[in-house]
Amino acid sequence: MKNNLPVPDVPGLYMRPGKRRVLYFCKPQNKYTPLGYDLDGANPCLGVARNMERARTRKVSIEEFNAFMAHAKAKGGSAYLVALIGCTVALTGRRRAEILHLTRAALQPEGFRVKDCKTKVGEPERHYLVEWSGLLHTLVSEVAAIKRRVPSIYLFATLDGATYTDPGFKCLWNRLMVSYAGDVKSEKWFTAHDLRALYVSEMLFQERDPHTHKQEKTMNRVYDRRDLIKVTPLA
Repeated sequence: MKNNLPVPDVPGLYMRPGKRRVLYFCKPQNKYTPLGYDLDGANPCLGVARNMERARTRKVSIEEFNAFMAHAKAKGGSAYLVALIGCTVALTGRRRAEILHLTRAALQPEGFRVKDCKTKVGEPERHYLVEWSGLLHTLVSEVAAIKRRVPSIYLFATLDGATYTDPGFKCLWNRLMVSYAGDVKSEKWFTAHDLRALYVSEMLFQERDPHTHKQEKTMNRVYDRRDLIKVTPLA
């Protein structure tokens, strides 16, 4: 493959820069196999230099997001439902996976409850109660009223009542974004993940706590995309 580079002074060994790590390959019988793949109980990534990824910097404005939602609503169908999922992420700051698996049983008079999907094994479960706002309640009511062929326990369900998979959501999102922005290199293009940054940036600008991460440094490094910071004078 064209992305495989030979390792200097090591015949038959190749490397391929990955998203997170540089992978090393050998080439037996013209088949690329990860080096150390068959090692019993060994982690082939131990000692491998990490390929650090850069955080995205795309800042979505509220005005252009409103224009995107108007475009999606005009298309209707699954395109509009996918846009509503993105809108829920933008309004609440919750992870896309948490919204995709949101059930109707999670809806309560005071808001809806979501489980932190990043909770590790051995850690206590962490839940968030997302309080209703007028806009959020209107959005959820609109989604709940959509008729489907099969009743579903999920709020954002397909017509067959199943939950959207993450790859399926990304496919539909990219298809919608192509119709809205054109090319992926267009300045209008943004990802659903950028909408979480929209939430964090707007909340911080309003001096409110986003409550998105246990580690504040992660939130500031990845999601704080404000282009204007308020500064209070000492006196």
